Amino acid sequence: MKKRILEYSITSGACLLLAFIIATLFGIFQYKEDFRIYGAWCDGFFISGFFCLAVGLLLFVHNCGFFDIIVFGIVSFFKMLFRKKNKYDSYYDYSVARAERPKAEFLYFIVVGVVFILIALIFLYFWAKATGNI
Repeated sequence: MKKRILEYSITSGACLLLAFIIATLFGIFQYKEDFRIYGAWCDGFFISGFFCLAVGLLLFVHNCGFFDIIVFGIVSFFKMLFRKKNKYDSYYDYSVARAERPKAEFLYFIVVGVVFILIALIFLYFWAKATGNI
């Protein structure tokens, strides 16, 4: 349980730091108007949430074995190029060995990414209300 809390805390903290940096770069401390501040926060939370969600989805695809043939081909090429013995004789041997390895955790990236995108949607609502678009 403590490991899960630590994973979510570190991921949320990194995304929050990235959102703050992005909002600062978009000029959150320079503006006095509410709609510009809401827009900067919306951009910061959306971009950081999108990156976190993308990492989680890439880990999910990696766990499914989508990139295995590409990795096997690149490793085999460089082993052949430097005249080193390849650990696996065929792709089948590599895929069987790969299936025995533990899978990477990805759910906390997806959850944190979706939460940050939802927070960005809340700031988008405030932005639209401040500009009179609603």
